Amino acid sequence: GHSQGAALAELSAVEMIAFLKTQYGPHFDNSVSNKVQVYRLSAPRVAGDHQAFTDINSKIGVHNDIRQNVHWDPVPSVPS
Repeated sequence: GHSQGAALAELSAVEMIAFLKTQYGPHFDNSVSNKVQVYRLSAPRVAGDHQAFTDINSKIGVHNDIRQNVHWDPVPSVPS
């Protein structure tokens, strides 16, 4: 997704992973299974602070969340 769609894609990925945990059990780890992958273009920041950002990355898996920013696009720095 791009911009708002990218933010919704990230939040949806976290929700999908929570659902998969109910299906596969509490030991489900998306960073190992790679069942959910997110590709985002110029996404705004959806996490309020560094801890929330770290929490989202740990649920999705660092290698399953691809975020590409366009240099001149102001959206990735919102909110600052």
